[in-house]
Amino acid sequence: MDLTITGGLRFKDSDFVWKNATWPFANLTVSKEGVEILVDVWSVYRRKITLRKDEIIRVKKRIGILFCCGTEIIHTSEAAPKFLCFWTFGYAYESYAQAFEALGYSVDRKGKLIL
Repeated sequence: MDLTITGGLRFKDSDFVWKNATWPFANLTVSKEGVEILVDVWSVYRRKITLRKDEIIRVKKRIGILFCCGTEIIHTSEAAPKFLCFWTFGYAYESYAQAFEALGYSVDRKGKLIL
């Protein structure tokens, strides 16, 4: 059972470049094989990030402002941005955290504030 969620993505391309795609410009798909994130901002900016399951160390809850809740994906991939945080509405977090666990991923539910 794959899970696809629409939200936003904050990521760090290099030591100095942060990017943020707000809701609804990012889609997160989670499967037993790995995670795929597609960012598409009206076809002006398009990026696909793919992580194999064995590259994912854990997913960690992040708390934002204004009812947002994010999931930081901590990974070892050299091809993907070092920092990846997928955002969606706070009420949806628990349901997709359970889906990550059901697919065999390690989930850290202790929230940490991130702005």
